[in-house]
Amino acid sequence: MKIQPYFDKLKSSKEYNNFISKNPNAYLSSGFFVLDFQTKKNMRQIDYYVPGNKKIQTFILDSKEVISKESETLNKIVPKKIDQNISLDLDVLKGLVEDEMKNHTITT
Repeated sequence: MKIQPYFDKLKSSKEYNNFISKNPNAYLSSGFFVLDFQTKKNMRQIDYYVPGNKKIQTFILDSKEVISKESETLNKIVPKKIDQNISLDLDVLKGLVEDEMKNHTITT
């Protein structure tokens, strides 16, 4: 599971397109991906920082529809811009997590 399809889904959504047309200076500031290997209730969200109003726009990509939420920043630190050309394979993370669990004798 590559990360690029989530960016494709986001950029094809009306929520993102409405947001970016109103906030052309917004930039990718973070992404959160929770991989739940037991219940398969994974969570995916991508955040954009809006320098003009110092707020974060969160796009939740867990359902067919993209959900958009605005929130205040929790501190005065300005998030750094992240390059969207990320080469990350989320499937590789499962093996890494399982190896770490074995190394620390953690069981499910």
